[in-house]
Amino acid sequence: MSYDLMVFSAAAAPRDRQFFMKWYEQKMEADTESACYERDAAAPELVAWMKAMTEVFPVGEPLAISDKTENRVASYWMDTDLICISFPWNFAEDAYFFTRKFAEKYKVGFFDVSADEGDIIFPARTLIVE
Repeated sequence: MSYDLMVFSAAAAPRDRQFFMKWYEQKMEADTESACYERDAAAPELVAWMKAMTEVFPVGEPLAISDKTENRVASYWMDTDLICISFPWNFAEDAYFFTRKFAEKYKVGFFDVSADEGDIIFPARTLIVE
């Protein structure tokens, strides 16, 4: 099991938690062929975020890494409107910190997928609550 976070284009995502969760579920259920793997197809702010993030957490397969390793790797899944990231649990605190930090810097939204009632934060630092 991995620690999962997501960043998203604020213009594409609903701001109401209930609608946001439906949007997220639809994106996750979408055919994998609809995912874009070329950065040019994603929103420019997501491309900028990913460039910064992969310098801290390079592309890798976190589930193949031992919890005792010092290797910071993450698995990225990109759509035109979002990027889902899976990290090893032993880096959860750093993953949260850097994902949020770069989300603020590049003006993308942030969603803590792994948390129950996880934070949904839009670039204006508006926390979405029920």
